[in-house]
Amino acid sequence: MTKQIVNVKRDYTYTVLEFNDGSLLPLLNVQAKPEIKTCSFCHRPENMVTLCTLDGQTFICKDCVMKFLEFFVQNGETIELNVDNAMPQVAEQLKNLLKKNSENNLEDKSEDNNE
Repeated sequence: MTKQIVNVKRDYTYTVLEFNDGSLLPLLNVQAKPEIKTCSFCHRPENMVTLCTLDGQTFICKDCVMKFLEFFVQNGETIELNVDNAMPQVAEQLKNLLKKNSENNLEDKSEDNNE
């Protein structure tokens, strides 16, 4: 006699199969949950953002990359990056950020000269 599964209930410890005759079969969950990669800084998961990594253990999303780079550039730090091929969207955002920062610096200098 074959029983049909009519319902499956899951929690962290057990999966319970309910059959068409009303009987239940609890199964211990022994499979490891798939590890979801997240940004090490903002903790957004990989299904929401694009993640970059060098070591396969620490990840950073492009939004956090931009925040950190913007902070460094605004504080006068020199940064050398080669991201054109690997992350073209980030490269474009960086170029726009640097252009904007340069324009702001020129405006600040012209205001200082006018005073």
